Amino acid sequence: MNRHSAVLISLILIILWNILAWYIAASFYQTRTDSLIQQETSLSRQHANDLADSIRRNLNYMHGIPDLMSHLIRVKWALSRFGPDTKPSSSPLEQRRQQWTADPALKDLSQYFSLAAKDLNVDIIFLLNAAGDSIVASNWDSPSSSIGPNFAEREYFKRNIAGLTGMQYAVGKTTHIPGLYFSSPVIIDGKFLGAVVAKIDVENLTFLVRDYDSFITDINGIIMLSHDRALEMRALPGSAINTLSNEDRLQRYRRSTFPMLNITPWGIQRFPSLMKMDDHAIPHIIATSELPEYSLKVYSYRKMVAIPSLEQDRVWFALMLGAVGSLLIIVVNGTVTYFKSVISSRAELKELNTELENRVEQRTAAYKAAKVEAETANLAKSEFLASMSHELRTPMNAVLGFAQLISMDPNLSKSHKECVDEIIRGGDHLLDLINQVLSLAKIESGNLELTIESVELDEVISECLALTRRLSAPQGVQIESDDFSGIILRTDRLRLKQILLNLLSNAVKYNRPGGRVRLHFADHNTQMFRIMVSDTGNGIPQQRQQDLFKPFNRLGAEGGNIGGTGIGLTICQQIVEAMGGTIGFESIHGSGSTFWIELPREKT
Repeated sequence: MNRHSAVLISLILIILWNILAWYIAASFYQTRTDSLIQQETSLSRQHANDLADSIRRNLNYMHGIPDLMSHLIRVKWALSRFGPDTKPSSSPLEQRRQQWTADPALKDLSQYFSLAAKDLNVDIIFLLNAAGDSIVASNWDSPSSSIGPNFAEREYFKRNIAGLTGMQYAVGKTTHIPGLYFSSPVIIDGKFLGAVVAKIDVENLTFLVRDYDSFITDINGIIMLSHDRALEMRALPGSAINTLSNEDRLQRYRRSTFPMLNITPWGIQRFPSLMKMDDHAIPHIIATSELPEYSLKVYSYRKMVAIPSLEQDRVWFALMLGAVGSLLIIVVNGTVTYFKSVISSRAELKELNTELENRVEQRTAAYKAAKVEAETANLAKSEFLASMSHELRTPMNAVLGFAQLISMDPNLSKSHKECVDEIIRGGDHLLDLINQVLSLAKIESGNLELTIESVELDEVISECLALTRRLSAPQGVQIESDDFSGIILRTDRLRLKQILLNLLSNAVKYNRPGGRVRLHFADHNTQMFRIMVSDTGNGIPQQRQQDLFKPFNRLGAEGGNIGGTGIGLTICQQIVEAMGGTIGFESIHGSGSTFWIELPREKT
């Protein structure tokens, strides 16, 4: 096989490998995306169900308040004054408000309702007679007193007339504040005399949706409560609000128009569960849970911020995989060509030696010719080795060097880490192959280049804290630090910064949301100085602590959402020991961990 054939075969293999690399990358990231969507969908469903359970417990409590007060003797007595056949008052609103507010017995009951509302943590409790007129209210002494208006058109009152309890989301007639109304009928001797109504304002229910990206809709598809307050009073597509008349909308919501919250498919057929909310550039996963007993529906949504970047990552992964494979093909093909040339040279040399033995009289001349030819071959071999050493080892060391630097980055995502690890493993294997074939000297391994000098510790600490606080902000992790002023160590500044960044980033990543990280020291040794990084995370189980510094051992965190490779602490240990220091840790499972390093102090 001549050189042109070898080049042609290499080109064909490179093209085929790059096509395969593109397919592998597409399949890998398809699986990654499917897994991410399934995980986020499950989490969103869990949030929706948890929120629905929390709302159900709170609303059950609220429902019990009017039911309890409907059995009070003074409530029944007040309604008995109006009777079961009373008609709506024809007096002007202000006149009947003043009349019922001034009535001693009703005023006394209003004051009682006011105390009960404060004790029971509701906003308003009011009493309706059989005609729907509000005759008693806990806010009787406020400008927005609920005494006087007629509530006969409200759905909860219609249910009370039928002897059932009621619940409705509506905007207050006098307060103009949206809220949930809970009511229970008051029935004496089989006759409906009125109803007790308790209201809690929606703004006082925001604690229910504080922890999740979620919103709650009423029976008409109107968002009554939302983690994002801008979504409140918006309508969902196809909601029942479109079937209500303007008069009914005004009676219930004090408004007739509702902006639409557009929820449409994201548009990628292989991911049908991804939805688009309004014009957001990020797809969402939406899960629902219904509360049929209260005619409410809970929506929990999660922003899939990783989806757009996964496509870009897929392209880079395919390019990196294709580049490594192409380089491997070139090296293998060159190696085969080299071996064939060596075999051919040996055959020619053997034939020449045989001929020399048969031609004794021409031995001197033939020997000189063979020697010249052999020296030429050796010179070509040396030039080839030198060229291959420079052209293959230098870029391969660059690839491995950059890949290892990337691997040491604590902020690298798990998917990128897996790609970089694959490059490192393939590169190491390829480098070994090159060393064996080309008979080159082994590349030094584990030989760190250290620049030991006097290092002011407070400057390094400040740089590390500045970088780490940007990483801790999304998790709400607070970072505290002792004052390291005046501390001077004999160490490598760059390697010290690398170690501290690794320990700080681990303390942030494996912390709990809203947790704390403390950077402090123990100055109990005149020759060594101990730096400590403490966190409030889950700590390390006792049975796993012995494996902490083993490479590629993540202590069971491989299946979690926290990225990493399991070699960061191993690298830190090697660097610290190379600089004449020690590293260790203390951890209590469930309470947190403290990692420490000891390095030589500057001699005074």
